[in-house]
Amino acid sequence: MSWRCPSSSLTFSRSLKLNECNQLNDTAVLAFANHCPNILEIDLHQCTNIGNEPVSALLAKEQSLRELRLAGCELVDDGAFLALPPYRTYENLRILDLTSCSRLTDRAVEKIIDIAPRLRNLVLAKCSNITDVAVHAIAKLQKNLHYVHLGHCRHITDDAVKRLVRSCNRIRYIDLGCCVNLTDDSVTLLATLPKLKRIGLVKCASITDRSMNALAAANDHRSQPRNASSHPGHDIRAPSLERVHLSYCTNLTLPSIIKLLNCCPKLTHLSLTGVPAFLRDDLDRFCREAPPDFTEHQRAVFCVFSGNGVIGLRHHLNTREEFAEYREGRTQRRRPGATAANHADQPTAPDGEAFEEGDGLEDDDMGDGSDLIDFNADLTNLAHIPVPPPPPAGQYTGGVLHPTQINDPSQLSNHFNPPATQLQIPASLNEAILDGQAADAAGVSTSVPGPSTAGLNLFNNVSSHPGPSTAPMQGHGDEEEA
Repeated sequence: MSWRCPSSSLTFSRSLKLNECNQLNDTAVLAFANHCPNILEIDLHQCTNIGNEPVSALLAKEQSLRELRLAGCELVDDGAFLALPPYRTYENLRILDLTSCSRLTDRAVEKIIDIAPRLRNLVLAKCSNITDVAVHAIAKLQKNLHYVHLGHCRHITDDAVKRLVRSCNRIRYIDLGCCVNLTDDSVTLLATLPKLKRIGLVKCASITDRSMNALAAANDHRSQPRNASSHPGHDIRAPSLERVHLSYCTNLTLPSIIKLLNCCPKLTHLSLTGVPAFLRDDLDRFCREAPPDFTEHQRAVFCVFSGNGVIGLRHHLNTREEFAEYREGRTQRRRPGATAANHADQPTAPDGEAFEEGDGLEDDDMGDGSDLIDFNADLTNLAHIPVPPPPPAGQYTGGVLHPTQINDPSQLSNHFNPPATQLQIPASLNEAILDGQAADAAGVSTSVPGPSTAGLNLFNNVSSHPGPSTAPMQGHGDEEEA
């Protein structure tokens, strides 16, 4: 294919977006590299015919390049970076997305860090050949690193994560989904990051309540005034955690998640798909709808809370008597078969620098990993108890309050636990009542649903092969998260 730059005006182009142009070849991209030296952003993701030569040329010739996205360019390997001129650095490069460039190894990552020492956002999702050696190199970015995605990098261990956290204390977003070797040791140290907003731990099946307790303790806004008064002049960390992705972390229990909800006032997204403790019918009304393309099996274990769903879930778990034993300040009686929470002392948080607005991506989409599991089990026993029909018009509607509408705590109580006289529950559906208060007024007996035992053995034979990325770098908000 013969190609030449169509217009001299492209010499001054600032952005080049050719994503998903499957017919684009090396010759075309080389033409851009040779004629457009001032480009700031280049997006070639899913340009599957692009190889090493144009990538090397773009980096070598673009004087001001800030963003380079090569997700899905599966022909790119170490040679694209090892061929770059020695001793030259690319100080302007801030964002590099290499998702699914599965031929890359530790050598490429080491070279990248050497030539781009000011990288801020680095995505290596599904670069399955990289190991702790690559993460040790990434740690050299130190305070420059704000966003790092290592999902499906299955060789990474706790030692690498520890070094990363100790060196890069400005990390705001980190995804370690499907890094199956990681344990609580990694998460308890990640919890000390003073500006951590979003963490992805999908299918990190070894983590337990100890990790949740560490995240909760690090973000506990209720302890801030006490700490401030007892340590005058000491910098107090403000709660920062906004999004937590825990799908298929099957060891987690209700007490630790309740604690996490209560200690993180900024939390707006919590994914718990496939976590047996949350396969409960009484939580369905706070959960988002499963994506329409999900299979019946995926829908059966889908459990994602966003926005007002998080508010409703927190209120529900804090007001229902059946959860009283799990709330802080109450006797912690262990549920049969549950794992006791480990309240060991947490590591001291590293010193943080002032927050820089606009220094990272506006949003990300770590997903909840619902498409990562091969379901071989019979899930027919997961059919939920039918929910009572909606009340007549003009009565309680069960609509979701927006946070700006909540001026008084009593609004939440009335919203999620409507007065008994407002609900007309058929006697045949007594066992499906979600809030027990309505039954007494109606003169009927209720059976409050406890934790579902369905699917408790669902994950014994979970496939461990890496699936799709749990966090594409170009997220567009909650509505796209699974």
